[in-house]
Amino acid sequence: MGNASETSKNLIFFLAFELPVLLGYGYYMRYQTYVILFEVIINAIGFVFCAVEIAFGIYAVVKVASFEDSI
Repeated sequence: MGNASETSKNLIFFLAFELPVLLGYGYYMRYQTYVILFEVIINAIGFVFCAVEIAFGIYAVVKVASFEDSI
């Protein structure tokens, strides 16, 4: 049966919270006044992790939605 609280509504809510995080990483990489190379590298790693998280989140939404439709 899986996780009982795993619904497509919750996953879409999670994806909506990821967008401001990505914007924050972009701001700190590009528009912050004083940026050192270490900060750019750390923010780029965070950006990549968030992008992968969003990709897996979209995949999960599709799978959970198809499972919800089959019930």
